[in-house]
Amino acid sequence: MEFLEKVANIEEEAHINPDTFHEYILNNFTILSSDNKEVELKEDGVNIPVTWENRKEFVRLAEKYRLNEFKTQVDAIRRGLATIVPIQLLPLFTAQELELMVCGKRTRA
Repeated sequence: MEFLEKVANIEEEAHINPDTFHEYILNNFTILSSDNKEVELKEDGVNIPVTWENRKEFVRLAEKYRLNEFKTQVDAIRRGLATIVPIQLLPLFTAQELELMVCGKRTRA
């Protein structure tokens, strides 16, 4: 996320301006997923370079992707937890209490 923040606020870098931006930022509208696969952030993103003018859109789309990258897995965990504890009650428990409900009490071997 540090890279995205730098791109979004690159005007704060004295030596980078609209004319020199392309010398420092060589990305297109793609991002590497957690399993190292290239993902297009928008249609035909592989062919759309990040420019001074569209850099904020790139950052917005990249952040949105990162925040939702594991949505399927998180939703599955949530559905599983809901079979043990009603979802609306989850905030009432600590992580340790939830672990005990889901996994049971640890025994020593």
